[in-house]
Amino acid sequence: MPKTEVISKGKLARVQNGIPVEASSYVMAKDEDGRFILLKLRNRKNAQLSGVAVNVKQYDKAGNLLREEREKVPLKGVKGRFVLTKKIEAHPNCLNFTAEVCEAEYGSYHYSLAGGGVVLEYAAEAEVSSYNSAPDIAALGGEAVKYGVKKHSMPKSLYALAAVLAVLLAAIISVSTIFSSGTVMVVSGSDDNITYSGVEYSHISYVGGKSGLMASGYTGISGNVVIPQEVDGYAVLAIEDDAFINNTTIKSVTVEADVDISEYAFYGCTNLKKVTITGSSSAVERYAFYGCTSLASIELSEDITYIGSYAFFGCSSLTSVTLPESLLAIYEKAFYNCNALSVVYNYSSLPLSAGSTSYGSVAAYADKVYSYGS
Repeated sequence: MPKTEVISKGKLARVQNGIPVEASSYVMAKDEDGRFILLKLRNRKNAQLSGVAVNVKQYDKAGNLLREEREKVPLKGVKGRFVLTKKIEAHPNCLNFTAEVCEAEYGSYHYSLAGGGVVLEYAAEAEVSSYNSAPDIAALGGEAVKYGVKKHSMPKSLYALAAVLAVLLAAIISVSTIFSSGTVMVVSGSDDNITYSGVEYSHISYVGGKSGLMASGYTGISGNVVIPQEVDGYAVLAIEDDAFINNTTIKSVTVEADVDISEYAFYGCTNLKKVTITGSSSAVERYAFYGCTSLASIELSEDITYIGSYAFFGCSSLTSVTLPESLLAIYEKAFYNCNALSVVYNYSSLPLSAGSTSYGSVAAYADKVYSYGS
């Protein structure tokens, strides 16, 4: 196996273009053939993905476009997170790049970008899948939000550290193990993973900082997810992005650890009914509980400072919510389509009023807002 050196790695800025697959992180590496890029993608649908196309643009340090290419890759029934194993050759002068999924296929159903929006087509001659397109067709009726593309800088200093990173992460790295590390943390191989009460954990160590565990999935059967402060003597430091995405086994979640609720963590957990956050969590990140249609009870941490965009979007069984004094911001459509959310207990300083679509639409459907904050 040729020697591979990791040059840099990190998360990609999300491009919410309406296609239900996105590029979430990258690795820039070097082998005997030169530098290359590997992408990790996220399939947000609970359906088998049969193909994707990704548009990659590479830039020099001045922001000039060096190369643009579209990579179309067939897949076999992929769900959740996966690594696009096709290497993307890096231009010798590439210091920044963007990556956007521009096509996605679910059997007979094909998403593509056209005319500033998304087109969903059905190909009758293709193999029919079990994917139900109705929710997506409805969603394309006007709720899709489009964000600008951001460039992803890889400072020159990272190149100077390539040799050090290669020693730390091992000299010979396969495609699968390259992606066992995140933006500011290094995650050990699967042999060191821990499963405790059905929750999967990976070992992580922050650069120049502490080490511990990151919750990364659930394989239990009870449906009751508990994330404690410690597991086997290791502190729980994080929840991985989309760790429990589309897991329909989960019925309740209790977070005792001092961790933020990460992006897409419980996205699409349609049987989740109760969430209790007792640890020192400062944020519920965007899309964290998106589409949890059975969620009826939320207890937020007293340390929550913000709730991200679309965090509780479509939680149609939620009837009331208590906002803690620590809360400073609620972002775009965090509670949109929570049609049963009729009562808001507001201990924060946010000036909420019943029927208002401000502050993430938390009071948009409310009959009563009880405010106790200053």
